[in-house]
Amino acid sequence: MPTVHFTSDTHFRHRLMVRERDFAPGACTSEDIREHDEAIIATWNRNVARDDIVWHLGDLALVKPSRLTEIVPRLNGCIRLVLGNHDHAHPLFGERSIRAQQETLALGFEWVGTFAVVKIPATQELGAKNGSVPHRVVLSHFPYRDDHTDDPRETQWRLRDEG
Repeated sequence: MPTVHFTSDTHFRHRLMVRERDFAPGACTSEDIREHDEAIIATWNRNVARDDIVWHLGDLALVKPSRLTEIVPRLNGCIRLVLGNHDHAHPLFGERSIRAQQETLALGFEWVGTFAVVKIPATQELGAKNGSVPHRVVLSHFPYRDDHTDDPRETQWRLRDEG
């Protein structure tokens, strides 16, 4: 039985994140970016088996999908991508997102979309009692509409918190 994993914000090929994550103490070079990406790939593959399911909740990368052909196929698991604001396939990129979504799917993702609803098994941590009733969970890259922040960005993509 495959394990289901949840992750987000890998930011492959993202120069700013390479600096933020201390892979480049000074000017960010191509080698620093490569080192950053390889570290994420190695950690991912240490924790994810080939048949596992991975829900990636956005911001896979800040580059066109065509620049990810040497990365995504190397990642273990059946990857389902919930698009974030840095993913070129997200509709917030307008008509360009149509081609980007086709290119993203061609990289080998099992599914690509703006949000998903999944059921996860009840556990003691999630308040399971004698019966194990699964929990319905809405997956999105964006915070809920009425979250605690005053950040006005991408409000049209924020979902309502319905409990």
